[in-house]
Amino acid sequence: MTPKAKSAASLRKRAEAILKKQPAPAVPGDPQQLLHDLRVHQIELETQNEELRWTQVALTAAQERYFDLYDLAPVGYFTVNKNGIITEVNLAACTLLGMTKPLLLKHPFAHFICAEDTDSFHQYRQQLLERHAASAREAQPPLASGDLRLKKADGAFVWVQLHGAITKDTAGEPSFCIVVADLTVRKQAEQAQISLTEKEVLLKEIHHRVKNNLQIICSLVSLQADTLTDDHCRTQLAEVRDRIRAMAFVHEALYQTDNLAKLDFADYANRLVHYLSEIHRGTIGAVELKLAIPSVLLPVDQAVNCGLILNELATNALKYAFPDNRPGTVTVAMEHNSATGTICLRVQDDGIGLPAGLDWQQTKSLGLRLVHMLGGQLHGTVEVGPGPGTEFRISFKLP
Repeated sequence: MTPKAKSAASLRKRAEAILKKQPAPAVPGDPQQLLHDLRVHQIELETQNEELRWTQVALTAAQERYFDLYDLAPVGYFTVNKNGIITEVNLAACTLLGMTKPLLLKHPFAHFICAEDTDSFHQYRQQLLERHAASAREAQPPLASGDLRLKKADGAFVWVQLHGAITKDTAGEPSFCIVVADLTVRKQAEQAQISLTEKEVLLKEIHHRVKNNLQIICSLVSLQADTLTDDHCRTQLAEVRDRIRAMAFVHEALYQTDNLAKLDFADYANRLVHYLSEIHRGTIGAVELKLAIPSVLLPVDQAVNCGLILNELATNALKYAFPDNRPGTVTVAMEHNSATGTICLRVQDDGIGLPAGLDWQQTKSLGLRLVHMLGGQLHGTVEVGPGPGTEFRISFKLP
């Protein structure tokens, strides 16, 4: 039994005891009758007082629970009177602004708004008043505002969103209840996304300019080669041009994709091999090019090294594997072992093969020396197949 119920039961027992000891006299106006009535009335008053006391206790407890919820709410609460003065504020709002309650209470709410956002706040407040006047008899949900900035104790600003409604204070005057939601995390995420987008645009522009510069260099090398009469020098410059072009294709592909960190090597290899077949079309016979490369994403540095290796090996096959315009096939394949993360690039032809007794790792050929060096930069291995024809296998692991 609750304390309130016990107190009420005790008062009832007292009243019953009085009625048993002193039954009501039959003669009206008798002093005993008056005394009896006074005692009954006294008990009734005590009962009412006891109920009022317990009502006050319950009200006090409810107020304490309300203020606990108000103060410990995860969002900031402000109560602002019709003159814009803060009359109530909770702990979350104080924490958000880095101030104590005395620094906020009895001060204009607009004083804590960024100067550039005060017009937005006044427009928002006017919207609240107009909506309240248009439907004064109907309960309205809180009205959300646009984002604005509140001034903190250290002079910094914090982005918030307001949710406000109008009630009436104890004097019947309109009062603004404002809920402040901290938007710091969201704004930081938006700023990070904007920064990331700007960087992506910048990187795309860099790749585009690098590609253009490399193409200009290719054109200059070609123009220089045209001025030479020595066929050997012209060939050397053409090989330099093709190596530069292979790197330019990487930057061109990166400019055209949304992934600036990795390159789809299948598309890149197809473009490079097609370019090589076009520039060697007049010097080779019926050579067929076969590509068997799955869609594999390579980091930019690995893609550049693989592209240069492919350029050297495919060029050698087209130039030397099929003398006297004999027909043949050049196969470019790549295998990806997802279990081990290993990539194997294979360039194979069915031509005349490497010269007997040639140690390709010690040859003076710049192309094969580049293949050996670039394979080391990939932290991989370069192997030569037994034939017939020529086969190079470059194996390395994805990072």
